[in-house]
Amino acid sequence: MANEMAQLGYDPVDKSQDPATPAGIGNLAAAEVIKACHHDGANQLGDLESGPYEDYTAYQPVNGPDRVIDPDRWQPLRVIDHGDLMIQRFVTPFWGRVIPFALTSADQFRPSPPYTYEKNRDDYTRQALDLVEISAALTERQKMIADYWAGAPTLRRHLDTGAFWRNTFPGVTTTTWTPM
Repeated sequence: MANEMAQLGYDPVDKSQDPATPAGIGNLAAAEVIKACHHDGANQLGDLESGPYEDYTAYQPVNGPDRVIDPDRWQPLRVIDHGDLMIQRFVTPFWGRVIPFALTSADQFRPSPPYTYEKNRDDYTRQALDLVEISAALTERQKMIADYWAGAPTLRRHLDTGAFWRNTFPGVTTTTWTPM
């Protein structure tokens, strides 16, 4: 990112906090956003649970990998990863508690909820079949993109969302601002 900033004519190591300069305003604003985000519910500092971005809600899935109790709730699956059989873990059940910094509310742009098995089984079944058809028709490129955003390979191997994002965007997801 430092190279991109330099190409645009900006000093990537300018730490000015002078509110009379554009860089100072940017640095002051960034520092305030970072400070606010330290305690926004994302557990960035690991002070709600040991380890940054770790779950602090004690979430337990209603369904198990071998038994569905409520089809409207998430079900962890047994998957093979690098030859090992593992059970998926919901890595960010607390994310609904994160206070957004650029939205008026966490659900500001939330789409309508999907059909539920409880309220409308026919539409629920149709929507599930639609997803199966869409998944079956993915191109190799689309499969690779889906796999990437699912956290492969870091997330699957380590089940650590924080590590995935820190490795994907080093310097951007740091707990304190540092010039790149």
